[in-house]
Amino acid sequence: MEGNSLQQALDTLLGLTRDLLSHLTLSLPSNIEDRESYINEVERLLTLREEAIQSINRPAETEDERTIASEILTLNQQVESKLKSDSILLKRDIDQMNYKKKVNKRYDNPYDAPMNEGAFIDKRGI
Repeated sequence: MEGNSLQQALDTLLGLTRDLLSHLTLSLPSNIEDRESYINEVERLLTLREEAIQSINRPAETEDERTIASEILTLNQQVESKLKSDSILLKRDIDQMNYKKKVNKRYDNPYDAPMNEGAFIDKRGI
């Protein structure tokens, strides 16, 4: 009975990993609302996967269990790669938004930024 529960946990984990990978293969939406729902779905699937991983309490013993575990590890490498590329894109977008905010703030209040006017330039060449 114990082996059956491990088999079920591995099957669940494999299904969730496949679902996550298929979701990550969709391109990251450019629309903000779509992007939020995309990210929420990724978070939901990652949470379910984490719970499935924590339910596994012993190493795979049978050949079927080892095969499933091997497939999960292979898919997990692809998932990590996709998550890394998505996080790089999101970080770039966040950096661009922060830069735009900074520029807009400087445009709205030009006297708030430090000024370089009135600096003394020594012409003696010391």
